[in-house]
Amino acid sequence: MGQRFVLVLKSLSVILLFLIAFEVKGNVDLSEKETIRIGLLTTQDPNFFIDTFGPTIADLRRKFRNTRFVTQELSLDSLISEIKQNQLDFVIVPSGVYAFLERTYGAKLVASRARKEAE
Repeated sequence: MGQRFVLVLKSLSVILLFLIAFEVKGNVDLSEKETIRIGLLTTQDPNFFIDTFGPTIADLRRKFRNTRFVTQELSLDSLISEIKQNQLDFVIVPSGVYAFLERTYGAKLVASRARKEAE
């Protein structure tokens, strides 16, 4: 496969996962669902959306059908502002940012992801 084809395929995968992650079904009365707000730190890494974000949100939506998951990509300053205002239920951030949030705001780790190469 050519390098350009692989890049296009990855881009389409990101778009597809983004659509899956942010999907809201029109035939469901969202007012009856519990809403969970998830903030994620802005990233330019398409692999994050392909490997982590998209599959995680899709899996949550599959397992918790009576829950509405609202996700928002935020800069670090906006993420901290939302945390201070108690506007987020969960965050998805790199480990270094998590350590800062834990120390400064008392964040609690719910789950983490490790690379296959890590021991």
